[in-house]
Amino acid sequence: MRELLLKVEKLVADWEKERDEKGARVGCALFCVPLGEGGNIDGDKLFIPASNNKLWTSAVALDQLGSQYRWETQVHITPDQLMIQGGGDPGFCFEDAQKIAQRLRVRGVERLPKKWWINNGWCDDHPWGAGWKWDHLASGYCPRIEGLIMEGNRIHFQANPQTEIPQFCSHGFGKVRVSSHCTWTDGESEVVVQREDHTNDFYISGKLSRREPEVTGAVWSGPSYFVEGFRQACLREGIQISEKTQILYGDRLDEKGLRLIHYSNPLSQIVLQINRESNNLSAEILLRTLGKSSENFSEEKGIHRVLRVLHNWGLQGPTQYVDGSGLSMDNLSSPNAIVELLAYQLHSPMFPLFLNSLSRYGKVGTLADRKTSLPSNWDVAAKTGSLVNVRTLSGYFLQNQSPIMVFSLLINGLSEEANGEDLQDRFLHMLAGSM
Repeated sequence: MRELLLKVEKLVADWEKERDEKGARVGCALFCVPLGEGGNIDGDKLFIPASNNKLWTSAVALDQLGSQYRWETQVHITPDQLMIQGGGDPGFCFEDAQKIAQRLRVRGVERLPKKWWINNGWCDDHPWGAGWKWDHLASGYCPRIEGLIMEGNRIHFQANPQTEIPQFCSHGFGKVRVSSHCTWTDGESEVVVQREDHTNDFYISGKLSRREPEVTGAVWSGPSYFVEGFRQACLREGIQISEKTQILYGDRLDEKGLRLIHYSNPLSQIVLQINRESNNLSAEILLRTLGKSSENFSEEKGIHRVLRVLHNWGLQGPTQYVDGSGLSMDNLSSPNAIVELLAYQLHSPMFPLFLNSLSRYGKVGTLADRKTSLPSNWDVAAKTGSLVNVRTLSGYFLQNQSPIMVFSLLINGLSEEANGEDLQDRFLHMLAGSM
């Protein structure tokens, strides 16, 4: 292990010199599974983990909620009113709304009442994570955390890369408008998304990549966007809706009348969105679900539960854990603590699901676009993390699909974020050549 750590030290020193990243902070921890021994370089120092924070959230949730946990969306209909109650389904999409509409038609519903009661009381917390930057809240990676969710509470804007300048079209529900002042780039997109308060009117500026000419924006209101999507789904299924429909917000569930319950995909599938695709909304829903009481769901109680479970497992856990997704810059973890969690997971009954939820190097998830190849019998399953000047990577080095090495490489203070991914690639190839 000492020889391997010396190689890591040299690798980092060479990278700092070549990439002019002498101001960056790098921490690394390793644990060799067959030998049962580990080592580190600045492994106890604290770093902003970015989306590596999702490892804490998902590991505890799989253990505490179980792989088959599901969220409910309820629809009640009486002759006088329609009532929709959100249950925080993080994956609810237009197709799910269509399924509910189809079930209504099968049950003989041809016209919806004029009065709609919308209950978003699933969670009474602030609709964003603690420490999320206010000027990012219109961006698609910062969607509102609410009980009623439609298409991730995001709107997708696409531009034709063949045009002289980017012109966006939207695929949203209800009144959505977009204006822009963008130019094309052959590199990575650098765009700013702004939205007028209380509307879904967006303004997009900056440089848009021709390779990925799509931008996402966060809707102003999850419940309102849900209503528009549900309305369109019902109309598509031939259910009539009055133009004078009255939309009210509150809890008006009635035991009488027709009641339908739509169940989400199980947690075993939702965790793929969280770790493999790094979906922030799903991670925050998971944290609040862990804080569920008889009355509502709570971010604060979810945080306490995560920390309590990690303590009961005998792990040091994160030094500062303020949201479930890692989007906040206020989170702090050490490489040693993350490796300790990942090594503990090796013995969990949920480990196959946990391992499967991670991105694979050059294959799927947020690591899919890594072009450099590893030796044929080696693979990497890991969680990426990306914030301004931050790149993190923690997971497992696999030989013939069996974990051989647990690792955490946390990089803060980058002058160029692409340099962080370059160090990650060098680090993984060095490990592959050293074992």
